[in-house]
Amino acid sequence: KKRAQVITHWGPDVENEIGLALEFIQQGRIDIRPLLTHRFPFEKVQEAFELFTERRDSCIKVIVEFS
Repeated sequence: KKRAQVITHWGPDVENEIGLALEFIQQGRIDIRPLLTHRFPFEKVQEAFELFTERRDSCIKVIVEFS
């Protein structure tokens, strides 16, 4: 007997949909603020990276701010 394995994946078509998403954000039709859970100055970029990769403190999105 031969066995077949089917693996499927569905996700956004980023190349075609990113422009529309950015437009909606700029128009205020989508509020992304609840997703931005943490902010760090650039001087603490390593701490920000560790927080994000380890998914600590209910982290969703981390913003690194450049002064």
